[in-house]
Amino acid sequence: MTGFFQRLFSKREAPQETSPPPLAGRLEIEEFGHNLVSIAALDFIGQQANSPNQRYRLIWADRAPDGRRGGYRNDGHGSWTLLLDDRIVTTGSLERPQEGCVADNGTVILHDWMFGEGLKGRFVAFAPDGTLYVVEALAGVSGLYRVAEGRDPELVVAGPKLVGLAFNGTTDMVACTSDTAYRLSPPS
Repeated sequence: MTGFFQRLFSKREAPQETSPPPLAGRLEIEEFGHNLVSIAALDFIGQQANSPNQRYRLIWADRAPDGRRGGYRNDGHGSWTLLLDDRIVTTGSLERPQEGCVADNGTVILHDWMFGEGLKGRFVAFAPDGTLYVVEALAGVSGLYRVAEGRDPELVVAGPKLVGLAFNGTTDMVACTSDTAYRLSPPS
């Protein structure tokens, strides 16, 4: 536990030569209570969520890249990383990532609290193929948008009362409004 607090509160110095993680690319992860983890090889301290089958692990940190500012701020994106069997699959950044979850197929949902004052936020989901889904208002239309690289955003579910995203226990993502729920299945 002492090492955790030293990394959390000490000055950051230039990285020293480190030995490779054990077991051919597997990261050594130190777990604490309340879903808090530390990964020394990534200089990471943050939250985690595991898939039900325990193969995928989503980690995220709501702090600027320099590690000096976390929580409420106006700049300095937080980070998230998806691990499969404790090896990095993909990584990305959001303004203020929070409350993540990951399905057995690697589909990720995060709540981005966003920068600045006020109660605002958006849900983002990443499909296993990297397709991004965003609950957002674009061009005056609120809803769930599919954002594929190199293409315009595609409205999947419209409605100003969209309240959340979830998994139904398989590979389907469920988008919920105050009136109903929509199942979004991957193409067969």
